[in-house]
Amino acid sequence: MEINILDVFEAHKGIIAVAGAGGKKSTIYRLVTAHSGRIAVTSTVHTPRFRRRLNLTEVVCEEDNLLSRVAEAAKSSARIAYAHPSEKAARLRGVSPDAVPAVHDLIGCDATFVKADGARLRLLKAPDHNQPVLPSGTTVLVSILSIHAIGKPLSDDVAHHAPEVARAMNINVGDKVTAEHLARLLSTDYGVLEGADHVELIPVLNMVENKEDRQLGRMVAEQALASSNRFNRVVLASMIQDNPVIEVIGY
Repeated sequence: MEINILDVFEAHKGIIAVAGAGGKKSTIYRLVTAHSGRIAVTSTVHTPRFRRRLNLTEVVCEEDNLLSRVAEAAKSSARIAYAHPSEKAARLRGVSPDAVPAVHDLIGCDATFVKADGARLRLLKAPDHNQPVLPSGTTVLVSILSIHAIGKPLSDDVAHHAPEVARAMNINVGDKVTAEHLARLLSTDYGVLEGADHVELIPVLNMVENKEDRQLGRMVAEQALASSNRFNRVVLASMIQDNPVIEVIGY
């Protein structure tokens, strides 16, 4: 039976931030596609332009005009995407974290989906002093890791800011990543939990594509849940599949 992605991520209402590495944008787009209500999509960091196939009404302007422009667009559209212009080709600049709840309330969103950090297409990331950039009023933080990091030597090709990820895992750069290390990244105060004290945290192991991935994902999830009481589930997912939620452990 297909598992409802909005139910699993508690994403029917509120401000849902997505951080980590290995599938943030695809996760946001799956949530956006599944939601039939009034929604907004934005980013608090630099981001690629929004995908046209999502049929979002785009508002790209500087901060001084943001609220008025979004309010005007919302008169004729229930699906808004907004950001600031950037000098970088095919990129947009993130909005202030304070702007997100202001827009959310102004146009009466059911849900706002926020890309809250960047990882430059890596498989792993640990929070740092600058990111994730969570809007005030964030209700849920979806934190993404890729199961495909297991078995690979930890390097800058695998992890965004590899030394910070190594610190969170308590290993050295160059060490081979194991299921235990991913569980530690999810459950240590230096990993995914850092800066997530006041939100509902939902870890996701993405790119689960076969039986072996699923077995490894279960190992990671069970160890992480046994090591921390900060979350009550770990989602095994493949955001490129028709049914993206493979299994929910512990829920």
